[in-house]
Amino acid sequence: MHGNKPGHLRVTQTRVRTGKVIDEWHFVSPLNVRGRKAPQLSVQVSLKSEGKGITFNAHGECLPKELVDTDIERLRKAVEDELRFQHDSATGLVWEGWLEVQVRSPLGCRRIAEGNGLEVHAQPMKRAIDPATGEALTLNTNNLVSPFPRPKNAGEVDGDSMFNGRDVDSTYSYVPASAENIAALKNIFRRIDELRDALSVFLAQEQVHDSLRNVVEDAKLLPGI
Repeated sequence: MHGNKPGHLRVTQTRVRTGKVIDEWHFVSPLNVRGRKAPQLSVQVSLKSEGKGITFNAHGECLPKELVDTDIERLRKAVEDELRFQHDSATGLVWEGWLEVQVRSPLGCRRIAEGNGLEVHAQPMKRAIDPATGEALTLNTNNLVSPFPRPKNAGEVDGDSMFNGRDVDSTYSYVPASAENIAALKNIFRRIDELRDALSVFLAQEQVHDSLRNVVEDAKLLPGI
């Protein structure tokens, strides 16, 4: 699994004191890992009572203007988005949408009891180039940076412990999440579904004997091939 939002806002339990600072919110940088310098971004939150009712106000040097809302959760999201923008502007990180494409085909002896299923998965992920090192980065499940994974062929064991969660029997490839690539993958998934449906009919009980006999005689009879 990969993260999809660089960093996050750390919020403590709000203390209600009208007209005064009730909380301080800190942006946890995706660069907040060993060996990296991360910008320190935080805001203070005040509770104010005005003619229109109670409002929550976020303010700080890193905000271009005070953010105000009557809903503290809505304010939290707005602050997180703004601090994420400020963070990326300060670090030069530009995050792009990519896809991890996994193709799994069981290896080894193909006995009848095992079959030979084929699975294709596409998982969204983020990718950025570190301006300081030129290193390709992605986000882990904690939305902190980690090295962008290398492609892997089925049967290969990951030598780096960073990627040991990847399936040994799978091929992993990485492509930008462009409209063209997404459309192409959707077409592949559609064709796999069509082949599965055709095989369900081809191997149905009422005709499975004839189907298997015909396949032995002519391999071109396989549906969708």
